[in-house]
Amino acid sequence: MAAYKYALAAANYPQADAWEIWNEADAPGSNAFSSGNESADQYTAMMKAAAIGFHDSPGKPLISDAGTAGQRKPYTDLRARNDVFSYADIHAFHLYATDDGSEVPNAWGGIPPHLDLVNSTAGRRRSGGSRKAGSSSRSPRHSR
Repeated sequence: MAAYKYALAAANYPQADAWEIWNEADAPGSNAFSSGNESADQYTAMMKAAAIGFHDSPGKPLISDAGTAGQRKPYTDLRARNDVFSYADIHAFHLYATDDGSEVPNAWGGIPPHLDLVNSTAGRRRSGGSRKAGSSSRSPRHSR
């Protein structure tokens, strides 16, 4: 209930057109919702409650699931099996570069598995918007 109420209020923040529901939930022990602290079904329950709150708000921002770090991992697949992508407009993931800014070897190989996951869950969206990695069919809004 707290996630729903927070999202319902936060959705009207005028400078935010989209919200990511946590970051790096797949990184063990890195934050309160991480694979080391919370299970994928617990994260998904919180994500769904927040997404419903955002959806019920007048602002109706785009919703992103937790940005995952690097390669697709079992935690991301568990979230998918718990139907997290039916509540998200965006599946967020990011790769890393080395300290000098060059690419990490084989980092780009992490992209196709994420796209495959999103495409395999296509059509299960709870309400409006397509879910391609980092995009939506909804038009962007400008800040006021």
